[in-house]
Amino acid sequence: MDNENFQELVLKQLTFLAEGQEVLTQKYDNLIQKQDCLAQKQDSLIQQQEGLSQKQNSLIQQQEILTQQQDSLIQQQEGLTQKVDRIENRIDKLEIRMENEVIDKVRALFDARETQNDINERITSALERIEAKVDVLQLETASIRRVK
Repeated sequence: MDNENFQELVLKQLTFLAEGQEVLTQKYDNLIQKQDCLAQKQDSLIQQQEGLSQKQNSLIQQQEILTQQQDSLIQQQEGLTQKVDRIENRIDKLEIRMENEVIDKVRALFDARETQNDINERITSALERIEAKVDVLQLETASIRRVK
């Protein structure tokens, strides 16, 4: 092999290496662009994940608030139930008291009315007898006046 052939061969090899290096550089640049794109997408995913975490935390807090409000409502309901039970007991006692007292008073009023009716009947009978006697006396008085 002579010097010119050797130089040509070396030049071809160098050209081939230069072209390969250029292809590799382009591929490397392409990989870097893709890596940058992936990094941006990863950052975007991280931000979205953080947003979701914040929303999840917010939902957890709201759920805790709702649980507290539900507990409060349950306590209030229990308080109302106790108050209603006390009111029912009072009403029952009042009903029993009213039944006992009112029934006794109604009986007393009925007895008083019956007694008053008896008294009224006696008074009426007495008045009828007095009227009859007055009538007899009027007749006697009228006949005595005629005789005189």
